[in-house]
Amino acid sequence: MKTLDNVKQDMSTLYEELRAGAIEREIAAELSNIAGKFLKAEQLQLARDILQGALSKRYGSGKKTKTIEHTS
Repeated sequence: MKTLDNVKQDMSTLYEELRAGAIEREIAAELSNIAGKFLKAEQLQLARDILQGALSKRYGSGKKTKTIEHTS
């Protein structure tokens, strides 16, 4: 499973290889297309998590919430 940092590193490497002429444009374009789809899927997952209120569970924000007790 790739992480966002892995994808960023891969795209940086791909850019350097393309610039140096070490990779064909068609292959670079296809790899870039795949990376774009991966990033879009991550974006949609994040939006879903936010909408469901599960962001802190998934990413472990580490923030503690304070509970207020009501006395009657």
